[in-house]
Amino acid sequence: MNEFDFQLLKKKLKKELSLEMNIVSDSMSPLINVGDKIKIETIDKIELFDIIVFKEFERITCHYIIQTSPQILTASLKNMHTIDYPIEKDNILGIVINYKMNLYFKLKYLLSRLVS
Repeated sequence: MNEFDFQLLKKKLKKELSLEMNIVSDSMSPLINVGDKIKIETIDKIELFDIIVFKEFERITCHYIIQTSPQILTASLKNMHTIDYPIEKDNILGIVINYKMNLYFKLKYLLSRLVS
């Protein structure tokens, strides 16, 4: 997705207050699977383990927050040991509101960081 299309999508979200998108990758499996519909709302403040949608290079990505300061870092459930590139707040489309990281996934991530 190019920058122009991304900005149009951000404007649409701001106007409509929420958007629905279909997941096309298994990077957040088993929590969010290919074909699942996510609901996105605008976000003012990001917190650890929030699931967000953001622009990464030329694509839209749905991952969870693993660090908020000094940089925003995300990861996928499929590859918990791999940290995504830092993202700019301007590249965040919104927060996923119909899926949340439950305690199991949070502990799984935290334990994976201890042993790696």
